[in-house]
Formats: sequence, C-alpha cells, structure tokens
Amino acid sequence: MLPRWVDNVEREALVAGESLPYMANPDRVLGDPLSETELRRAWAEVNDKLTSAFEGFTWEDWLQKHAAVSVEDFIKDPMRNRLAVVMNRASHASYHAGQAAFTK
Repeated sequence: MLPRWVDNVEREALVAGESLPYMANPDRVLGDPLSETELRRAWAEVNDKLTSAFEGFTWEDWLQKHAAVSVEDFIKDPMRNRLAVVMNRASHASYHAGQAAFTK
C-alpha cells in the first residue's frame, strides 16, 4: 500500500515502475544551507518579529479576513480569519517539528 501523500499521478507512475523526481534525486544531496547556529539565529529573529506584530493586534484585527483568503471565501466562511489561518499554520509547523524529531 502506498502512503497517503502519494497522489494519483504519482501512484500511476509508481505502479508503472517509473521513478519520481524526488525519489531519483532525494533531499540532502546538497549540504544544509545554514549551520545550526545560523538557523537558530534566524528562527529567533523571525519569532521576535512575529511576536511583536501579533502583540499589536486587537481581537477585532484577528477576526478580520486573512490576506490569503478571497473576499468571496471569507463571506462564505468567516472562520477563515487571521486567527484561524495562523493557528492552522502553527499546527502544521508543529506537525513537521514532530516529524523532524523522529529523524534524530
């Protein structure tokens, strides 16, 4: 059984015995672009900027339409607000942090 993340095009290619680009040319062929120290510094810098911006938001600001959501979609579903989008992205990042923890 193929993993859930394999879409139909990928599934057909694999069933036909073809190789997919990311399988023939896997990650980590090149070295990491940043050292651990540089990555931690960049992480802290981005975190500080986000924290500063978020602290300036009122509840009304959080409940406004997010820039990535169209006006039409926001009218249909007002829960697609800034707070919901940020919470979703934080949850998604947390998921990947968990995946990274398993690689150690």
